Amino acid sequence: MKKTIAVILTVVVLTVLLASCASTTKVGSFSGMRNSQGKGYWNGSWKSVKGMIQNKITLDKGTYIFSFDVKTDSGEIDITVKDKDGSTVYYSGKDVETSKFTVEIDLSEKKAVYVRMDGEKHKGSVNIKWAEK
Repeated sequence: MKKTIAVILTVVVLTVLLASCASTTKVGSFSGMRNSQGKGYWNGSWKSVKGMIQNKITLDKGTYIFSFDVKTDSGEIDITVKDKDGSTVYYSGKDVETSKFTVEIDLSEKKAVYVRMDGEKHKGSVNIKWAEK
């Protein structure tokens, strides 16, 4: 019985910790969307997106490398990486084509970083990984 309770508590704590690391907000029309996320990654693919997908990632003080792998079959997708109020923009790309690129973010304190994607009939995928440098 004690082992069962310990396992349940462990699962609950891990779920809460992972949920606090990243959260996703979606607004708009999404067809065939599949996504997965966890500590250090977010992967999304879709048949059609007309709207906004935003992922909030809370990071400790340090320097981080975000690696993007974007696939655009059709349509348009804009990608922005910024802080909460948008006063610091780490990356802004309009109509991003199929590509791989990195963004380096230097944080002087614990902070939330927002990765926002705005799609206009976009078919494709975006895979993001991040880690401390």
